[in-house]
Amino acid sequence: MAENNNSILASFLFILCVNSTADSHAGIYKHVDENGRVTYSNKISKGANKLKIEPSIPRTGSDGTELGKSFPNVSENTQKTRDLRRRQILEHELATEKKLLTKAKQSLINVQKQSNVIETSVIHSQPDVVNYKDQLKNQVLRHERNITALKKELAKL
Repeated sequence: MAENNNSILASFLFILCVNSTADSHAGIYKHVDENGRVTYSNKISKGANKLKIEPSIPRTGSDGTELGKSFPNVSENTQKTRDLRRRQILEHELATEKKLLTKAKQSLINVQKQSNVIETSVIHSQPDVVNYKDQLKNQVLRHERNITALKKELAKL
């Protein structure tokens, strides 16, 4: 009995798949009514015309050659120029990040020195100093992550 139910279920699923596939390939129909309103549908209606739809991706290039894995084609010199420019940009960004990291570390050292003095003083509130130290620590971490990412990108070139 269970085997019979399985075969019925399999048949039902097969019919369902065939019908859904047929509907998806049915086409698009354009209908213009007497007032000039345009309606598009995937169902045939009286007076509707089936649209001929071409693939949206061209199969051949402007020179008539078939497009493949090499699309888009870029000359070797153009690509080398692009890679060189990208390397220059990344190296500039890396140098900038290193300078910013040095400044952030120095600021953190200065604040830590000052916080020792402030702890003995009543003039400044301690929460402000702790908050500022946390901000500086986050800056240091962010610059270190950026440097790591930039080095990783440069290694790919």
